[in-house]
Amino acid sequence: VEYAVADRIMHALAIPNAADGNKARKVAVSVTTATYILFGAVGDSVTATTGLILNAGDGPVIFHTGSHTNIHHLQVTAAGRISMMAVEGL
Repeated sequence: VEYAVADRIMHALAIPNAADGNKARKVAVSVTTATYILFGAVGDSVTATTGLILNAGDGPVIFHTGSHTNIHHLQVTAAGRISMMAVEGL
């Protein structure tokens, strides 16, 4: 799933389901511009001081989602895209 996002506005995305219909245990996340991310629940937010930073050249990064339901993201300087997909079998 790929999302276009606006410059420096915090967004929350639901973690996708895996092929079995349950929330994905692991997701691969990639971005087209530097982005702060934070896994959490509905209503949480991410800031430059609380989020992990992903850079466009990093390639996909795999995260274990734990009990979280959403990924919150905030572009650092420019609008871009964030891609997130369920990863199975790892």
